This record gives sequence, C-alpha cells and structure tokens, in this order.
Amino acid sequence: MGKRLYTLIPYWVIAYYLWTSIPSRLFAILWLGTLYLLAYVFMATKGKKILSVLAMDPWIIALIMLSGLSYFWSVAPAITFASFRSLIVQYVLAGYLVTTYSCRQIITFTSRVLCATGILSLLYLFFLPHVAIRNADGHLGGSWRGIFLHQSVLAGTMALAIISLVYSYLLQPQRHQHISKLAAALVFGICFYLLIFCGAKTAVIAFLASFSIVPFFFLQKIRGMKTRNIVFVGLIYLFIIGIPLLYSMQELIVVELLGKSPTLSGRSYLWDYLFSKILENPFGYGLNAFWQNSELVRESVLRTGGYSYGNSHSNYFDLLLGIGFPGAALLAVCLVTVISRTVTLAFKHQRLEFRWALQILICLLIASYSDVFIGFLASRTVGWFLFCIISLTSSIELKRIQAQNARPTFGADAYTLKTRHSGTYG
Repeated sequence: MGKRLYTLIPYWVIAYYLWTSIPSRLFAILWLGTLYLLAYVFMATKGKKILSVLAMDPWIIALIMLSGLSYFWSVAPAITFASFRSLIVQYVLAGYLVTTYSCRQIITFTSRVLCATGILSLLYLFFLPHVAIRNADGHLGGSWRGIFLHQSVLAGTMALAIISLVYSYLLQPQRHQHISKLAAALVFGICFYLLIFCGAKTAVIAFLASFSIVPFFFLQKIRGMKTRNIVFVGLIYLFIIGIPLLYSMQELIVVELLGKSPTLSGRSYLWDYLFSKILENPFGYGLNAFWQNSELVRESVLRTGGYSYGNSHSNYFDLLLGIGFPGAALLAVCLVTVISRTVTLAFKHQRLEFRWALQILICLLIASYSDVFIGFLASRTVGWFLFCIISLTSSIELKRIQAQNARPTFGADAYTLKTRHSGTYG
C-alpha cells in the first residue's frame, strides 16, 4: 500500500501546477500543504543529493534569488514572499523528480496527467457545460475552458499534452506499442480536438511551431550534415526568412488567422501602458505584486479604457513588472543555456527525450507571449515546472556524457564506443 502511494507522488506534484477550477479552496490549501510537507521530507531524507542536482543550474538559482530580493522593494510584500517561497518548493520538487526518476519516466508522468485533464475537460463539456463553457464574466456561453480557469490554459495544456503523449508513446518498449496504439490515438484525438476548437489561437501556433522543427531531426541522417550546420541553417531560415515574412503579414495573421482586432483584443493598449510603468521602475514592483496593489490596478483601469485586466496577458510583461530588466536578462541567460544544452542532446547525441524537451521549450516560448498561466517564473504553472525539470535533466545528461567520454577506453573497438555513447538517459 505504501509503495503504491509512493508511486502516486509524481502525479500529485505535476497535477498541482495546473490551473484547474476543480479543487475547492479548502482542498487547494490541503494540496499545497502536502507539497510543502513532501518538499521538507525530501530535503530531510535526500537533501544532499537533491541540493547537488539543484546547484547544476546557477542561473535558475540566481533568478529565484532575485525574485526573493524583490521583496524589499515590492508594492505587495506578502504576495512576493509567498510567491518566492512557492518557487523554492517548486524547484526542490523538480530536483526530487529528477534525482528519483529517469527522463523517460517523467515524460510518461507528464503525459498521463496532462492527457487526463483533456479527458476530464471533454467530459465537463458534455455533462457540466455551465462550468466548462463560460464567458469572461463567468456566465454560461462563450469560450471553452473545460476544467481550467481560462481557455488559454486549456489550449496551452493540450498542446503540451499532445507533445508529451507522442514522445511517451515513442519511448515505451516496442513490445507494448501495439497494445496502447488505439488508446493513444483516441487520447490524441481528444486533446487535438480541444486544442483546435477551444478558440485560443496562440496555443495552436505554439503547437505547430514546436512540430515545425521535426524535419531538422531527420536532416541529421544526411551524410556529411553535422549538427552545427543543421542548427545554423535553421537559424538562418528563421531570422532571414521567417521574421521579415511575419512582420509583413502581421495584420493578416492577427486579424484573419487569429480572429483578433489589430490591437490584439485591447492588449496593445494595455502593453503600452505597462511598458511605461516598467520604464518608471526598471527593477520592477516585486514578484507577482503589481496586480495585487489596488492603486496600480486602479490606475491601469483609468489608463486603458476603464477595463480591469487583472494580469498582463503576457508572461514576459508580468516578469518585467515583477523583477524588471535584471530579471529579464537572467531569464534570457537561462533560456539560452537550457536551449543550447537541449539542442546538443537532441541533435548531436540524438536523445529522443530531449527532442521532447526542445519542442516543449518552443511551445512555452511562444505561448508565454499572450498568456501568464503557462510561462516562466510563475509560482504555480506547469510550464515553469517543466522548464526546471528540463534544465536539470539536460545538465545531468551532459555531465554523464562528458564523464563517459573522459573514461579510458583501452582495447575498445569503434563499435563498442559507438554503442556505449548511443545509450539513452535513464
């Protein structure tokens, strides 16, 4: 019995970081309390091992510490301190999963939890439409939200669920694939249906962009095509062709494809105002504090046409409002280091798990543009939790490969070396 409960811990942890509307306030408090208790127990029993893993990414630690320091200039110190504490617990739990389970297992856990939310959301659409289909004011009708608080969270979660489901299926042993093929196809169909028809177009673009890199995985099989050349060609394609094309077609994309007004449903007015506030205070207003300060919220309502937004509708603006330009710079460094490690493992070492990681990162980067419930440095989002896991697993795997390469290989032939270096983490 105890062993079965122990195996449920990863599902319990991952599920908490989804913005669902199912738990009551009391249940949510108990849920959070168990996570704090688990983090304490893990640190007490496996603290040395977990700390050694957490120290592998000093940039994430610096980013979290800066979030804590923002308490001293926060406009809502209690909120900032609570968010900082949650970030620490989140990072510790990510370290626990990474030290206890392989990357393959974590992908399986993630896939099952995210796909389960898709199935529940579909059931809610049919049997509890007054909960699953609501307007912004909470009345029946409008956008699909499923079990989530917002339609953008449903769409973003389904995008992550599909990516995780595909790689979870590919990574399982060959002898089991024929058994779960029908179930995987059915769940894939449910998640894809919700992604397409919930009405959140940014998540759809993020999903398509994440799968647009798949052809580059196969380019490596071309003789003489090295990883560095593939990445270089891809960057040229994106920056020389992609960006000017997107800029020239921005009105078509926003109005026709996304179905929004040229002002992005009023976001452009909000973002202009928020950027002026960021320039007034380049160090930010404290982590998650800006929208908890009544005076700043009242000013935003007056300056943006009388509408109360409640958040920045962009994870990047929320980050700038919280910890300013220093925080944005640290996040940029984190992203560059994690993506570079992931690209190395996905292309040079051909690790299938890190192809999943790379697609997850691309999806998060794009979805964070117009969403605050999926992206980075948020105290309760599955996106930041997965980012921490990807960062730590990529660090562990690269160090393991470097240690393997440093070992003496006396008497080993070329085939043995090739076999040894083609293993998969976990």
